[in-house]
Amino acid sequence: IQDTVKLVNPEVMAFRLREVIKSDAAAALRNCPVPIFYLHGTKDRLLGNGALNRLSTSRPDMTVIDVPGPHMLLQAAPDICAHHIKEMVDGLIWPAT
Repeated sequence: IQDTVKLVNPEVMAFRLREVIKSDAAAALRNCPVPIFYLHGTKDRLLGNGALNRLSTSRPDMTVIDVPGPHMLLQAAPDICAHHIKEMVDGLIWPAT
């Protein structure tokens, strides 16, 4: 991951971070009618716990799964993420079709 991040132009990385910081999807989250699952990288040094705290304020019913790993969990820990995603999907109640 570090090797890949080094390939990103620093200006592009700075732009992306500014976009994340200024984005506000609180209203969309509050109005979202489906369950929200959050795979939380316990070693995420990019966003830290701030993102989780803001999301939890909008959706206190959100399910949080702690995954040991950094930001970009799907790339850093794909097997454990896939396991948790499968568990979450398997636990959903699907409407009859």
